[in-house]
Amino acid sequence: MNGWAGVAVVGLSLLAWSIVIDVRYDMDDRLARWLVPAVRRWGRWYALGAFVLSLSGLAVFAALACIGYALAGPLGDPRWALLVLYPAQLLYAPSVLAMAPSDPHMYRFWRESLRRSGARAAEERWIAWSGGVPAFMGMVALMVSLFPVFLG
Repeated sequence: MNGWAGVAVVGLSLLAWSIVIDVRYDMDDRLARWLVPAVRRWGRWYALGAFVLSLSGLAVFAALACIGYALAGPLGDPRWALLVLYPAQLLYAPSVLAMAPSDPHMYRFWRESLRRSGARAAEERWIAWSGGVPAFMGMVALMVSLFPVFLG
């Protein structure tokens, strides 16, 4: 499978996986229960904490993608990168889907999860917006990372 069909199949499988994980394990609430105390350790800089933690996830994903591409190069077929890339996508996609502004009302569902986890109104707004920017970039990175594999 090559071309846009490969990108579409893998992309749709990532979306389906993320939805299943969210429904089965309530990913939004689990992530919010972990994130709210983590960013509160940053004191008044909790928005920066949310940004840094979200950006860290993107950086780890990007590093794993680069490792996958590096392994695929000597093997002569870019699809070998999927041995590293696809598991990294499966791990990263549910958190990205939870934090990114992917619902029609931007951060409504994510902010509700933050509120249920004890975040005050200002905290939930700043955590959602500052953590959501790298998460949105992560959504783009999940799809763009497939281009060298299938469209190479």
